[in-house]
Amino acid sequence: MDRRTFLEVALGAPSVLAARRPSSQAANGSRSAIVIGVDRAGDLPPLNAACQNGSDIAHWLRAEGFDVKLLVDSEKPVTIRSVYGAVDEVLSKDNCRQLVVYFAGHGFTSAYSEYWLLSEAPKNPNEAVSLVETTRLALQTGIFNVIFISDACRSTADSLRAQQVRGSVIFPIPQLLSQRPSKVDQFFATHVGEPAWEVPVSKSITAYTGIYTATFLDAYRHPTANMVVSIDTKRVVTNQHLEEYLEKEVPRRLQKKSLLLRQSPDAQVTSGDRTYIGSAGKLITGRVGQEVEQKGDFRPIVATLFDVAQSQLQLAGVRGIGVPDKHLDTATLNLAAQATGFARVETLILNASALSDSVDALSGFVISGMTIKYVVSGPAVAATAQDETHVWIDLRGARAASIALRFSNGSGAVIAALDGYVGNLVFDGSGLTSVSYVPTIKNPLWGDYATNAKRTARMHAALATSARFGVFRVAEQHSEEPWLKDENKYLVEQFLRDLEPTLGMYSAYAYANAGLQPEVEAIAIGLQKRLGIDLFDIAVLSGSMRKREAKNRTGVFPFVPMLAQGWNLLRVANVKLSERVLAFRNSLKPSLWTTLDMQAMEIAEAMLRKGEVQ
Repeated sequence: MDRRTFLEVALGAPSVLAARRPSSQAANGSRSAIVIGVDRAGDLPPLNAACQNGSDIAHWLRAEGFDVKLLVDSEKPVTIRSVYGAVDEVLSKDNCRQLVVYFAGHGFTSAYSEYWLLSEAPKNPNEAVSLVETTRLALQTGIFNVIFISDACRSTADSLRAQQVRGSVIFPIPQLLSQRPSKVDQFFATHVGEPAWEVPVSKSITAYTGIYTATFLDAYRHPTANMVVSIDTKRVVTNQHLEEYLEKEVPRRLQKKSLLLRQSPDAQVTSGDRTYIGSAGKLITGRVGQEVEQKGDFRPIVATLFDVAQSQLQLAGVRGIGVPDKHLDTATLNLAAQATGFARVETLILNASALSDSVDALSGFVISGMTIKYVVSGPAVAATAQDETHVWIDLRGARAASIALRFSNGSGAVIAALDGYVGNLVFDGSGLTSVSYVPTIKNPLWGDYATNAKRTARMHAALATSARFGVFRVAEQHSEEPWLKDENKYLVEQFLRDLEPTLGMYSAYAYANAGLQPEVEAIAIGLQKRLGIDLFDIAVLSGSMRKREAKNRTGVFPFVPMLAQGWNLLRVANVKLSERVLAFRNSLKPSLWTTLDMQAMEIAEAMLRKGEVQ
């Protein structure tokens, strides 16, 4: 049976938290944990192991010296109020140096945001945890290390009727921003769009256990020698070693149960190589992820999706994404790229139609993988569909404009037309998987672009594909202060961001997720200087959008987030949109770039025609 989740809504009780400077793990302070297990979420099929998994994790954490609050629905319903209250109680003590938040139950993703479903959902759309928003707030707690552990599905909202679920955040909004962000580590049972399976403990009993939680605990109980380090005379398994172990061991164990089952864990560890949750137990022989005894036709998955992304990003010249596993050869990585679908998407983007240097246009769009039904612009600009795949825009002296593109399947996108650039849009499945901007022949940057076209295209394809699979991240070592003072810190050089602005957008999201706000602000300044306008997503990430009133956002384009994940940041970024525009979020198609259904597009088109939005 698979697990899933839905929801997101109001911000929880408005408690105020004064910002603190994170301390090291070795410093004095408490270690706390909130452990959640929900077997029965509303009318969804009940789970068999979530409460038991929660109890097992709570027992282990107590033995490791954590002050644990256990919330399982075998005792009473788990509500957003009880979860928020538990977190707020920990933070109010002002002496916590490490906080673990564990969840087992139904889960889902929508617009690249994670949701944990609690007892009263989905009937009550507030009764879920919005993890992306919660993580953003966790960065500002001042706690040295906050760890989220999710043994839940990351299925799409479509599969669980959850498009309108919004959930709540479980961390209070800080009154002051911390001078240095907390180190937030995240461990997920699966990659986006995959189920977290429950399998029988044995054929002779009816109890079930979550493969992920069982493997998680075994990493500490029976680690391999290369997982264990000594810190302050204590033998421990660090969070970084745990990440590697889970990525290799979970699929190995699951496939031993059945060759038909697939589950690839995901993790984001930013806390460094000396941060840990628990101590090491009895050692076993072998390396992390190595199959000691293979039986039948079983073949362990060696390379992970993250390994593939790291390799492709490094080959494309992207900096600061870590070092690929040296034990993985090219053939192994290529096989994993094919098996995960990474290679197919990257090739699709690379092969997309590009702007010909003979095209005499100042602004426009070229679409691959889909045809255009029609295009709508505001009254101040003119938009013309040249054919089913090409649109030319006359900005009439403006630097940018919001354009509505309606596709032949009825869906559509609201996207920024930029002066001197043609947008290259790639449609895959139900929505836009890639958007890039190519300087036109009349753009002063055209010569530089022509010289660097292949390099830029490859970098964009690697970034877009990694973002599409949710594995584009900043390496931990690049979050230290000495690196922040180095011009080489940037994932993508500024001159390439000038040539192709979405390289800056992808980078800004990665920096924001890592809590590197100075990098986000630097990208925002650079793009504003080059384009003469602010891109909506960058304005949200940099914090400049919150300073603008909803009716006074001149110079911000388009009037909605272009990347789908931007919709999930509006609340914690204190960005207010009109109710009509905010309702578009219920109409998002499953895609990396904002793709709206027919009903939302009709509203967007009407607003543009009337000049209500720019």
